[in-house]
Amino acid sequence: MVPYLFLVTGLVMGGLLGGIAGWLLRARRRLSEQTIQPLQPLVEELRANLAGREARLIQSQNDLAAAKSMPRAVQATQQAVA
Repeated sequence: MVPYLFLVTGLVMGGLLGGIAGWLLRARRRLSEQTIQPLQPLVEELRANLAGREARLIQSQNDLAAAKSMPRAVQATQQAVA
């Protein structure tokens, strides 16, 4: 009788722990979905801002490269004329 009692007790405890774990995971998933949805417009705005900053950074890098090559072009022109 005692081994069956241990078996039944183990099954009941396992079922309870599994049920509690499942309930907590479901509640966590539901909470994360409710938290993420209102933030979606903010995420889109931040992505757009990041894309704009990256575009400005690339443009600034190109401008800097052009400005660095300008004195060399002027010097080459002066040497060609002289």
